[in-house]
Amino acid sequence: MKKSSYGEGNVYKLTDKRNPSHVKKLWLAKIIINGKTITAKFPRTTSDTATKADRNDTGYRDSWAWLKDMQRQKEDGLRPSSNTLRHEIKLYLQTYKLPNLKTGQMKLPSYNRRTESIPTIPSTLLDMRIEDIRPSDVKAALNEIANRLAPSGVAKAYDLINATCRTAVADGKIRRNPCDSEDIKRPSTKTGQKEREIFSKEEVLSLLRAARYIKSAGKYHSLKHDYYTLLLFLFTTGIRLGEALGAKWEDIREEGKYLVIHIQRTIDPHWYTGKKGQRINTPKTEAGDRDIPLLDRHLLHQLDRLRKKIPSTEYIFETSSGSALEHHNLYKAWDSLGRETARECPVCHTRRPNDWTCQCGHHVTRRRVKCQICGATRPQEWTCPSCGNIIKELHKTPHTTRHTVATYLHTHDVPLYIIKYVLGHSREDSVTGRYIHIPPNYIDIIVDKLGIKIKSK
Repeated sequence: MKKSSYGEGNVYKLTDKRNPSHVKKLWLAKIIINGKTITAKFPRTTSDTATKADRNDTGYRDSWAWLKDMQRQKEDGLRPSSNTLRHEIKLYLQTYKLPNLKTGQMKLPSYNRRTESIPTIPSTLLDMRIEDIRPSDVKAALNEIANRLAPSGVAKAYDLINATCRTAVADGKIRRNPCDSEDIKRPSTKTGQKEREIFSKEEVLSLLRAARYIKSAGKYHSLKHDYYTLLLFLFTTGIRLGEALGAKWEDIREEGKYLVIHIQRTIDPHWYTGKKGQRINTPKTEAGDRDIPLLDRHLLHQLDRLRKKIPSTEYIFETSSGSALEHHNLYKAWDSLGRETARECPVCHTRRPNDWTCQCGHHVTRRRVKCQICGATRPQEWTCPSCGNIIKELHKTPHTTRHTVATYLHTHDVPLYIIKYVLGHSREDSVTGRYIHIPPNYIDIIVDKLGIKIKSK
């Protein structure tokens, strides 16, 4: 039966039509805004059906408070929505994110990667109406996500909720963004992160020597490609790995006295269903379309040798089938290259023994990287029996080459706007805050810059 009314809103007691004597413990509040009926249910706390007892019912008071709040929103020009947060997030991504994504083959997978953050949000929050979400609900959801995911995953979920609620405020669906509370802050993704270690000069030479040795010795079937030239290409240009793999011979041209390569395509490392063949796309950013000078003489010699060896190739680094090398080709061989760099002591040149002993005392032979008895893996460092030097295997990634080149250019007084252009970024703060690090020989650089002369004893 109808209980009371407030403007265009009404409050009802829900009864069971099949059994009129049984009264459901619910209050139903209803209001019409812009021709759309919006309802809300509140539990009853009293069993008395008398009208005078309704004032003591908490659900009755909550229904009236909700009805008055909705009436105020109507007077303020708001258009409340009964959509759930899940529906509003999808609407936000389709309206604001999808049109701004990169065109081409990467448009759909970029959109799909953003939608992957939706299941990380608890369903209790996703199924709530966006107008019913309070700051405490968002905080509880973020606490639950933090128990399952890393800080970066929590930050992505927060960004998605915050952007959706901010858009809902602009559209007049809700009055206030629940993420604007002082108690809710975006989780920091830098917690526990260490300073990136760039390649030292000795590590660069050791890695190049390992790639050349493996190629000349014909070892490792997975390293049959010319990774020596590829690594030399990355260390002397600072371009992304996908841009190096997508480079063609036609991109190299003469610019005055020098040779430059035009970076205009990249090999996408992400595989998605429905596409066959390689994923060739434009560079990652608009500033990625650039010309990089090829100034290293040894690199030019290697490129000339590679060009004469197979003159009919299209890509500079390609497979036997004529397609460009993939990211997984280099990453697959990276472990072998890392082990080979630690094969010899750089001080006394003592070779690392093939046999080793695991933590359980089992003797492992034939260069196995895993014990067949207890499953222990081979240690990534060893002590030279001759000089006692500790040699560690390579633990850096191919992407560290970009950080190494940027730091090297900065220590040699190359202006930031040139480093920004070489790396393919549009802002200088992206370079200073991400790619420039403290080099291993920073003490020698300080001594050279200050002109300090150290007397030898």
